[in-house]
Amino acid sequence: AYKNHYDKDLDKDLKSELSGTDLKRAKAALRGDRMATQADKLEQAMSGMGTNEQAVFEVLEKTPPEKMQALKDSFKARGYGDLEKRLKSELGGYDEDRAVSLLKGDRAGADATKLTQAMRGMGTDEKGIYTQLEKASPAQRKEMEAAYNKQHGEGALRKDLKSELNKQDYNRASSLLD
Repeated sequence: AYKNHYDKDLDKDLKSELSGTDLKRAKAALRGDRMATQADKLEQAMSGMGTNEQAVFEVLEKTPPEKMQALKDSFKARGYGDLEKRLKSELGGYDEDRAVSLLKGDRAGADATKLTQAMRGMGTDEKGIYTQLEKASPAQRKEMEAAYNKQHGEGALRKDLKSELNKQDYNRASSLLD
């Protein structure tokens, strides 16, 4: 279609306009190789100055748990190394914990880490708490609560919510968990 429309060779045009990971990503996308495209997207997010955490989590959160091994394999096959080691070297703290949970297919653990992050540090991120709770189904909220309690101790989520939120907000969060 490209040749018919522009009377040009797509491969040549791509090679003249792109290089490195951009070119690899474009070729993978043209082949319909989603895992290779996602691996390239991760490489781009972690290359150069700083790490684009938003792009990293966009890929990890959109990759179904059953496809995570394929993503790790593709990342390695494309010459980028071990994905878990790379993420650990690029991220730290809660972001690292969340990324490792996602790599292991533990979405509830990753969501629990986001709740932890929303309640720790300077101030409480009420919006972050409600975003995590409201986006999840009732079953996912139960799994998230269990994962949080596994990370921080029995009953920790409700205790932490009670200490971080005012009474009205706590009741709202507690109702969502129930």
